[in-house]
Amino acid sequence: MLHLRIIAPPAVTGSVQDTLLDEPGATHISVQTGAAVKPAGDAIEADVTREAVDRLLDRLLELGLDHTGGVTLQAVDTTLSDHATAAEQAVSGDPDDAVI
Repeated sequence: MLHLRIIAPPAVTGSVQDTLLDEPGATHISVQTGAAVKPAGDAIEADVTREAVDRLLDRLLELGLDHTGGVTLQAVDTTLSDHATAAEQAVSGDPDDAVI
């Protein structure tokens, strides 16, 4: 799993949230309205399977977040969650084979 942190302008937060909710490999999704200070906007976080990250990044960059906000990925060493297990099972492929 990877932890995804996004800073988004409020105008695209709904699209970011929908994108994450539409991705079977994403879980632990949270949205904190107005929490980001620099750049100003909303803070959105999710845990994402390695197999889903490339596809998800493509969709997020189509929203221009690399120019109007920010996208950060961090490796997660341990996740204890039935939701994370379900996300891993919902996407095809082996996490060790995923190229990001």
